Amino acid sequence: MKSETLAQYVTRWRKDHKQSASEIERLSGHEITDGYINLVASGKQKNLTVDKLIALAKGMGDNPHNLLDVIMGANVPESADPWPSFMLLKAMDRIVNDPVLSDIMKVLLQMDARQLEAAKKTLGKAKPAAQR
Repeated sequence: MKSETLAQYVTRWRKDHKQSASEIERLSGHEITDGYINLVASGKQKNLTVDKLIALAKGMGDNPHNLLDVIMGANVPESADPWPSFMLLKAMDRIVNDPVLSDIMKVLLQMDARQLEAAKKTLGKAKPAAQR
């Protein structure tokens, strides 16, 4: 557990989850802007309204109570959950909105355990587009 400012928490969270301010804005339903999120992360915006706090938490897929605890200086434990809700929502959003990824998931869901292991091995050898 660590005690940190809201700016530190949001910055660490974004880095750990590889999520941009614009992605958080989109996931919040545009209830908070990426500019406002960047102000919070830089420490320039410290006095959030309840509505902004809830929108930020929604965009991050976090519990608003966690953000409030951070603001109040409480120690917030880091999640050990391999699929925190924000990541699961982000994955689902990508699958639903990307026809190619959606087709890949349909194929994967029809595979047995042996086929999935083989696919995992093959995918593990692939380099992400950013590294090509």
